[in-house]
Amino acid sequence: LCLPKEFQNMTLNTLRNRLLLIPGELVKIENRPTLKLPANSLYKDAFEYAIKRIDKLKI
Repeated sequence: LCLPKEFQNMTLNTLRNRLLLIPGELVKIENRPTLKLPANSLYKDAFEYAIKRIDKLKI
């Protein structure tokens, strides 16, 4: 629903390994928690795409 086409047929295990098991740092910017991803992450674009799509779903 919120992932790019090339990710939509992957198993949950594969998605977890590619999108969630990545190094990152949770920091507070202006007292708001923010996840900082490494600049060279292979799936950074897909992660950002999903976040933007999820944000559009919010009511």
